[in-house]
Amino acid sequence: MAKILPLLDDEISTRPKRGLRVVHTADWHLGGEIYLHNLLREQERFLHWLSDQLKAMQADLLIVAGDIFDNRVPANSAQKIYYEFLSRVHSSGGCEVLILGGNHDSVSFLHSPRTLLRCLQVQVQGNLGHDPAELCREIAAPQGGTGLLIGAVPYLREAEVRRVMAGESYQEQRNDFSAGLADCYAQVWAELEKRQQSLPQPVPVILTGHLPVTGATLTGDEQSSSAYIGNLLPAGQEIFPAEASYVALGHLHGAQNLGVRGQIRYSGTPLPLSFSEKEQRKSVTLLEFGEEFLYRQELPVEEMYSLQEITGDWPAITAALQQLKDVTRPHLLKVSYTGDAAVLTDVGELREILRGSEHELVHFSNQSRMQLRRDKRVRKSLQELTPEQVFQHCLQQWEVEEEKAQQLLSLFNVAQQQLQEDAETVAGTAGEAGK
Repeated sequence: MAKILPLLDDEISTRPKRGLRVVHTADWHLGGEIYLHNLLREQERFLHWLSDQLKAMQADLLIVAGDIFDNRVPANSAQKIYYEFLSRVHSSGGCEVLILGGNHDSVSFLHSPRTLLRCLQVQVQGNLGHDPAELCREIAAPQGGTGLLIGAVPYLREAEVRRVMAGESYQEQRNDFSAGLADCYAQVWAELEKRQQSLPQPVPVILTGHLPVTGATLTGDEQSSSAYIGNLLPAGQEIFPAEASYVALGHLHGAQNLGVRGQIRYSGTPLPLSFSEKEQRKSVTLLEFGEEFLYRQELPVEEMYSLQEITGDWPAITAALQQLKDVTRPHLLKVSYTGDAAVLTDVGELREILRGSEHELVHFSNQSRMQLRRDKRVRKSLQELTPEQVFQHCLQQWEVEEEKAQQLLSLFNVAQQQLQEDAETVAGTAGEAGK
């Protein structure tokens, strides 16, 4: 049985090291974009900042709780900054790394260099596997012996935790999937308890996961169906044993604490990935474990860029852009025109105002009053919509009843996931053939 420690906020970074230090982050989405702006440059700067922090904080372990990459076949440039980061952390000495798969990640891609990465003190767990014991890790204490146990649970795919049956109702699918998630965590916990019993004294235990949990706050984007892949609906907090010292989660992009002791934690994205995140305070989480204490601190991430929305008529928009010319921090701008004219001056005029600055216009929309009067139904461009949102809109247009709509949406997401996995397999086969 794990020892339940009070979780206290403390300025860990400002004082000498007292125990085993762990940094928790997630949802890097390397190679991701905001509209058509690729974030790779900013993400590379974040990874340099993080490696510096790990060294300065004398961290013993880094946990990355899923969605390392933004897609299953990441570009070479995204792979490059990932491997350079892992090499840099290893060269700094002393810090182990635990990489967990998320719903955006390819299991085969994460696992392919796994044997080599062990030489860099990097452990990778991309999927559930066949044996719960494979998910259990022991981290050495600074003074020797085992200082920490980890149940390294990655993103759990529906097929891994339940058997899909023909003719199931939507509610039956939900209940069966929830039961499968709970059973998976129960098996991992049982294995961790066995390991506890073999130790001379109880040590803290961390569980991980990449999933939505009931009670969590969602961003605007996450409130759509696209937040849940397949049947991945919010799991109850009770799937995590109360004795867990800390639960390191990924998937939701807003940093937040859950649980009676605040021990269930989403670290959130370290960089904003959509305009719905523009007001969020981005951070990574620093923990310090000892025999009788557990401290936590949010480490604010250096702000690499700001997201700003500008709305108004043409003079208001151009004036706002002119004011930004003296601002040094890069801004990614989303501009919405709401003036009376239906035909506008070329948007190139706006880009010309920004020429020579670090700012970039990433999206422009014409919401002119004349256009809105002609068509009161405001339409989003396909660039702004996910496939799930398009499908959901079609269901609404056809007035499909709620339960049937949920069943169709579930089937759509399963089919989409299968297509992604098929594409991954084809890409892998082509890669092997090219060797």
